[in-house]
Amino acid sequence: MDGSRRCAGIELVEINLDISMEAQGPFDLIIHKVTDILARANDGHVPSKNAIANLEDYINLHPGCVVMDPLDSIRCLLNRNSQYRLVLDSDIVKDRRCTVPTFVALYGTDIEENKERLAQADVTFPLVCKPMLAHGTLAHQMSIIFNEDHLNDISPPCVVQSFINHNAHLFKVLVVGCKQYVTERPSLKNLYPGNHPTIFFDTQEVSKPDSDHPLNIIDTLEDQLVKPDFTYLSDLGQKMRQVVDMDLFGFDVIIDIKTGQYGIIDINVFPGFEAVENFFAVLLDHMLAVLDAGDKGELINGHLIPHHLVKAPVSPNSINYLNSQQLQKKDIHFNGKGRPQKMLL
Repeated sequence: MDGSRRCAGIELVEINLDISMEAQGPFDLIIHKVTDILARANDGHVPSKNAIANLEDYINLHPGCVVMDPLDSIRCLLNRNSQYRLVLDSDIVKDRRCTVPTFVALYGTDIEENKERLAQADVTFPLVCKPMLAHGTLAHQMSIIFNEDHLNDISPPCVVQSFINHNAHLFKVLVVGCKQYVTERPSLKNLYPGNHPTIFFDTQEVSKPDSDHPLNIIDTLEDQLVKPDFTYLSDLGQKMRQVVDMDLFGFDVIIDIKTGQYGIIDINVFPGFEAVENFFAVLLDHMLAVLDAGDKGELINGHLIPHHLVKAPVSPNSINYLNSQQLQKKDIHFNGKGRPQKMLL
């Protein structure tokens, strides 16, 4: 941390969720990544349920404490089916420039039933089979199924999605508050239906920077490579910020080589921000901006909005907020230097 930030008067505290947060605070701002704990709590793991209850109790008792990001927003994104539905129900897809490739959730292994569900949802081969849980190591284990004869390769519960040819190019949009960062990654080569065996792969291997995975190598470049509109991708980041109700997240976008349509294929809670240069400085600047705006009463539903929107008429219901409890302006307690007393990072 550079000298200017050391002078910011910020104290970072690591919170232990196994003991009362009251004795560890007070906190002006909480940053967390509790996806693992939330997922275990959803499965009935008692220690995890207690840890989440401890965090939620503190949030409810201290409405002036800003939380990045709301736990309810994260709960929705833990499930791929619900995160895709969230996007499809939003205004993002209304102009049809962006969508979620057709998908359906499968919960059993009955082949005939699954064939019917695929047909009803208009999911076509080849299809991508993704674990229902969108978080954790197993969430990256996927498969490509090329025909009905191999539907027994699915591992329910899962989401199956039409594979869209995109010339092995993937765009990751990383969002830190009002800022968006777009980075390009390798992706799966163009694939077609046929009598092929199922391909099993790990997305972390296929889409890592500088990947030379065999699935990245395009056999034939179909049509011209669609050039991405980076301005649109950046704007999409702020629109998605409102949809998912979060400030620290990322999502993956492909571009259909036939139609040029953008397809959102994954949403990630607090992803790796390695592509963001000086990420911790960017994050700290955002935290300070949020707290300073809160002190001035300039947050809308507890949410910092981009500068170019400040003077525009804004509906509070359309603005993403940092804390789902902050539906009205809350008092934020600062020390004498105008900086937070304690923050969790």
